[in-house]
Amino acid sequence: MGVRQRVALALFYVVSTAVLVGGLGDLAITELLDVQRDLLSGGGAYPVTPPAETVFLTVLHAMAGGLVGVGAASLLMTHYGIRRGQRWAVVGVAVAIGCAEGANTLGMYALGSPLWAVTASYLALLLVAVGLSVRS
Repeated sequence: MGVRQRVALALFYVVSTAVLVGGLGDLAITELLDVQRDLLSGGGAYPVTPPAETVFLTVLHAMAGGLVGVGAASLLMTHYGIRRGQRWAVVGVAVAIGCAEGANTLGMYALGSPLWAVTASYLALLLVAVGLSVRS
């Protein structure tokens, strides 16, 4: 395995782990963040009702569970596929993380959350990993 493949493999591990840990972090959220409360309250013009907060957090936790699954599956594909040179695993990880974190990034950007840049960086690292793993 050449240097490019080693760097790509390390990036696949890092990104997969970041997605998994990010999903776990989202599952740990028990109350609305300021940016979420601001959006739901119309900039503070209306109170956020407890049922609205519950629904929002439930949807957030459902998405977070999906991110945990994508991160775990990507770690497995990285370890058992990409590490062994199986190209299907590169495609699988790229599609899974690309879709999950792409939607996550767009959603956070639409909400006005500055954290969209964090998940966008996962996508950027993923693109670098895919680019490095392609043999010339």
